[in-house]
Amino acid sequence: MTGPAPYPQGGGLYRHILTNGNVDHAKWLRAYTEHRHVGECRHCSNYLRPERPHPHHGRTDYEATCINETCARTVAAPGGRVLARTKNIQKNRGK
Repeated sequence: MTGPAPYPQGGGLYRHILTNGNVDHAKWLRAYTEHRHVGECRHCSNYLRPERPHPHHGRTDYEATCINETCARTVAAPGGRVLARTKNIQKNRGK
């Protein structure tokens, strides 16, 4: 995959999406509306597609999902804080 280098501790998110280690809301929204990728999956190396930011108990949560449907990993940034781990949402579907 080509593109800006992923943020080392950011679950594969591109550095240009982050400001001071947190998700930049304006940059995330621009990537979301322009259908641009926000990083690379650390599991399969495909691109991460941003989901629409959603408010949750006074904070804005961000999620990006791998475009590889067989991988289906997601990167979460609750309140804009970047988490280094990913989770496999396929395991939780249907439960």
